[in-house]
Amino acid sequence: MVGSGSTRLGPVHRCGAVYAAEVQPCLANVQRVHCELLPPLLGMTELGNQSPSETFERYVAAVLDESTENNHWRAFDQAIAQHTRALPEAGSEVLNVC
Repeated sequence: MVGSGSTRLGPVHRCGAVYAAEVQPCLANVQRVHCELLPPLLGMTELGNQSPSETFERYVAAVLDESTENNHWRAFDQAIAQHTRALPEAGSEVLNVC
């Protein structure tokens, strides 16, 4: 209620606060871990005389090899980019509530 002295946040503002406090740091951690783990995991595909198992090759294609069309990390990165582009509009909605 405007002007009532209440400190309750509207639903859009609460969502923005939750995103900034919890979602964005979690996404940043996922990206950081991905960047740290990718090189060693891809290095496992080059283990000298041993050929990677078929299961590991499927894992690499689905998760690690960003050139693969249906790669999970690539889809994740694209979703983050799309979400990030939508943030300014959502942010202005949050500011309008204040």
